[in-house]
Amino acid sequence: MSSLAKQFLSLRGFWLSLFDLWGTNRCLVCDTPLLPTERGQVCNDCFAELPKTYYEFVAQNPVFERLSERLPVHSAFSAFFYRKESRLQKLVHKFKYEGYRGLAVRFGRAMGEMMKQNGMDRDYDLLIPVPLHWRKFAIREYNQTELLANGISEATGLKVNTQILKRIRYSKSQTKKTAAERANVQGSFALNVDADRLMGIRLLIIDDVFTTGSTMETCCRALMQIPNVRIGVATLAMAQG
Repeated sequence: MSSLAKQFLSLRGFWLSLFDLWGTNRCLVCDTPLLPTERGQVCNDCFAELPKTYYEFVAQNPVFERLSERLPVHSAFSAFFYRKESRLQKLVHKFKYEGYRGLAVRFGRAMGEMMKQNGMDRDYDLLIPVPLHWRKFAIREYNQTELLANGISEATGLKVNTQILKRIRYSKSQTKKTAAERANVQGSFALNVDADRLMGIRLLIIDDVFTTGSTMETCCRALMQIPNVRIGVATLAMAQG
């Protein structure tokens, strides 16, 4: 990437951050003016209409069942259902690729409030956002899963740690990949600390959309090198169809 292109992306990220902070005070979904108390560029009415899973109240939910077949996860849930061409997909695209960082934090706060409903927040010590490869981070200038984790942290008080897990293999955007291509993430993540120093720690992995579960599985397997570790999974949404 040329230095001119990098400067453009840096300026773009700066202005998008300012826009997200002050915004146009209109909802991204219905375009109505936002109230002073409505944060994250979506009005409360539109946010309330997003398709919740209510999996926080169901221990043996589909996300947990899919992962627990392969891994000793302590708990797992997704907050919303994710479908192609849906309102939620458009909002995820906004915060993932278009710089609407405050929207990701708002979604994270909603996830944190859901976790508090069933005491899931008391089951873990740290939040571990799925890391981006450094090349992708250099282009995007932020990690959307870290923003989700920051929102969860605001709601629950749990600390976010971005140093325990690292991404060591670059992959292109998952949006246009087939299920088989999405599943090919083996070896993408690695433990970034001395495993013995974290013996018995309780870690909750945070991601945006749960599809095949391969990303979660690979992250979990890297973290399972820690002796007596407890691992859980929380994602913003679970893909359907």
